[in-house]
Amino acid sequence: RTPSDPMPPIARGDDKVLVAVRVRPLNDAERANGGGEAWSVASGADNTISVISHGGSRSAHGTGTKSEASESHHSYTFDRVFDASSDNRQVYEATTKRIVRDVVEGVNGAVFAYGQTSSGKTHTMQGSDD
Repeated sequence: RTPSDPMPPIARGDDKVLVAVRVRPLNDAERANGGGEAWSVASGADNTISVISHGGSRSAHGTGTKSEASESHHSYTFDRVFDASSDNRQVYEATTKRIVRDVVEGVNGAVFAYGQTSSGKTHTMQGSDD
């Protein structure tokens, strides 16, 4: 999707917790080491992610080749999944904007990012200086 075609916000209901997953793109070092994506977002679905498991030890985005081990796929469903092409505006609009509005109106709310080191938490929460 593009900034001019943002994802629709998640429907507001009685849910108290929303779980969203954001897949970050490979960084330069991972690409230089021949890394491959370890995640894929189901085409046409905004809430399912597949984890591609390779045998042996691998980083979050993987650095081995397919010939090193067999692959297995496991799919997981969340309230929303953002692929590597999603930008911060899309994530904010779909997950956080309503919480910020509620807080301004006096309703308690919290947003936090959880994940492994270098998984993109700070970038997602604060953006970049660009």
